[in-house]
Amino acid sequence: MLQLRLPASRRSGHLPDLRRTRLGSRLARVDLLKPPALPADLASVGSAPSAAYDPRVIERFAEQLLAKADSVRVGSAVFGGIVGVLCGAVPLTPLESVWPIPGRFGVATMLIGAMLGVLLGYAVGEGRAFRLRVQAQMALFQLEIERKVEAAVSTLAKPAVAEEVPAARERPPVQLPPQQPLLRQPESADELPPLSPPVAL
Repeated sequence: MLQLRLPASRRSGHLPDLRRTRLGSRLARVDLLKPPALPADLASVGSAPSAAYDPRVIERFAEQLLAKADSVRVGSAVFGGIVGVLCGAVPLTPLESVWPIPGRFGVATMLIGAMLGVLLGYAVGEGRAFRLRVQAQMALFQLEIERKVEAAVSTLAKPAVAEEVPAARERPPVQLPPQQPLLRQPESADELPPLSPPVAL
């Protein structure tokens, strides 16, 4: 173990460590580089108030996710429509040299671009909205599981009311009639079914 002796002016306020030195059995004061560990603060941390469980928070979270899913779908469709209009308006700008469509078709290209943009934005938004709906359903499903488990535990935790069961009376054993075999034995060799002819391999 590496030990370091510091001058008294540089010593910190931690407790000294008394150990035997290699020179003999005499005790010497040795300051270590690492101070001793402090006790745990379980009393102060454990007494802090914690947030109580509230299922309404999960229900509200799921409602917000469902509302966000609807708005994402609509927002993506609107954004796609705007981008489609901008792309369709290129023939109306001086950039018609880049896109060889005459300017007189500018309104038609804007409408076509808007429709294609709305369709593409709706498709992208529907995928994102589906993921948000799945998250909302998972939160509601976990809440439903918690409710069912709580109901099952509460029914099991109720003390069972012991009803006095009347003493069982001695009943004589039930005598069953003798069973007849399902197949009757043939009385003569003429009643046996015919054998199939041998098969040649």
